[in-house]
Amino acid sequence: MRASSMLRAAAVMFIGTLAAGCADPADDSSATSAAGDISTVAVSAPLTEAGTTMTTSATTSETTSSEIDPGLQPYIDIAVDDLATRLAADVGGITVVSATLVVWPDSALGCPAPGQEYATVATDGALIILELDGTEYRYHAGGSRAPFLCEKPGKSLTGTVSTGL
Repeated sequence: MRASSMLRAAAVMFIGTLAAGCADPADDSSATSAAGDISTVAVSAPLTEAGTTMTTSATTSETTSSEIDPGLQPYIDIAVDDLATRLAADVGGITVVSATLVVWPDSALGCPAPGQEYATVATDGALIILELDGTEYRYHAGGSRAPFLCEKPGKSLTGTVSTGL
């Protein structure tokens, strides 16, 4: 099996595990430290060729980026549905800018609440960026938390994107 196929398989297994343990996004009872940035972006496999457009599912949004991990489709659908509901928008008008697997540096998942403390532990997760009418919306996920809208992200995204070797 090629390394890129193995990475994709690992990503799909990770997302399945993550999806099985989804919990309330407001619950973060294991807090102990106050950082909130993302430290590493890992295992991003292209879904489409750059510049092409595809529909992510029959009723969701358009995808225009090569930074879409196909294993994140269930999370993309959750994020698109949530944004459409929040903004009373048609899902067809929402574009997926990127969807990548990430490793967050702590349990804040890149979206720390002021004054809240978080467990300082590397946490596998996802970063999904959606666009509607020229505005980008960041959805974060990780640990047992399903994708949630992060209105005030922590420090800027740092790290590297990998398409698998």
